[in-house]
Amino acid sequence: MAYVDDVTVALVRVFETAAFHKDPVRIAGYSANLDFWLGEAAHAMEVLEGYSARHARLKDARTKAAAERNTPIADTLVTPTVTPDEIGRLRDRLRPSSAHFFRLRTPAERAEEVEAVLAIKIVDRRRGVD
Repeated sequence: MAYVDDVTVALVRVFETAAFHKDPVRIAGYSANLDFWLGEAAHAMEVLEGYSARHARLKDARTKAAAERNTPIADTLVTPTVTPDEIGRLRDRLRPSSAHFFRLRTPAERAEEVEAVLAIKIVDRRRGVD
């Protein structure tokens, strides 16, 4: 499994589990660590969004190193480990699980901050409720 899978799927599982529980004590723990979870979600989104550029740099560096040494390079060293479709599917799992988690765990006064950092909507301001 690729790093992008590991990071994204693990976080989606945490968010889904946390959103499932209704126990106020458990909820308090997630809410108390909101900044940590916000950072984790932002990191996972950055990992997904930056994959193509990181892979291009990796491919260029490996191709250049092989050329400088006049050695052939195996296709496996320059082939992406995930496809754009897989990145899209991971993003499609992360965004709704993040939105649901933060909708349930974010104090109203921090909702706009969370939305700005993650570029997701967690509050429907037209109705004034989640």
